[in-house]
Amino acid sequence: MKNIGTLICIFLIIGCQKFELFKGAPDCLVVHLEYYDEIICEEGAFIKRYSFQNKPTYLVYNGCGADYEEVLDSNCNSLGSLGGIAGNNDINGEKYYGNAIFECLIWESKS
Repeated sequence: MKNIGTLICIFLIIGCQKFELFKGAPDCLVVHLEYYDEIICEEGAFIKRYSFQNKPTYLVYNGCGADYEEVLDSNCNSLGSLGGIAGNNDINGEKYYGNAIFECLIWESKS
């Protein structure tokens, strides 16, 4: 199943917009990026898709040296943040890192 998700991400790349996402990514991710456009750095920001608790999740990092990453569900609802001063690694009562399975890179900032 992991390989199928990776292949889908590889083969479904789309056009040349400011926020170029893989086809099949939730539309709300574009809205999310546009809303946070002013705090997204030119380099280092990304959205990665992971499978976590048998559901797709999206790890969002603004690339500005922030000490946390946000985890969104497929409707772009926040499931929580990772990192921060406390070093949080729990989402829905389970360790995200170590249990989430990387599927593909959805978007990254480029200068």
